[in-house]
Amino acid sequence: MITVYGLPRSRSTRALWALEEAGQAYEFIALNFAKGEQQADAYLVLNPGAKVPTLVEGDLILTESAAIVKAPLIIR
Repeated sequence: MITVYGLPRSRSTRALWALEEAGQAYEFIALNFAKGEQQADAYLVLNPGAKVPTLVEGDLILTESAAIVKAPLIIR
């Protein structure tokens, strides 16, 4: 299962849009920046820059929206 961590109305939307267009199933986890959820140790392991979006599928981790929309898992 593909998991996308993000923030509504941000560049995360770009990744979600690409996944929808590709017909890929995914889970979206909205981070609450006001509460500092992007600074949580568990998230920093995935994205040390503490930014969004972050896409995770198995061992694959992508942290740039431009890379996510070009990823083979979305293009297939």
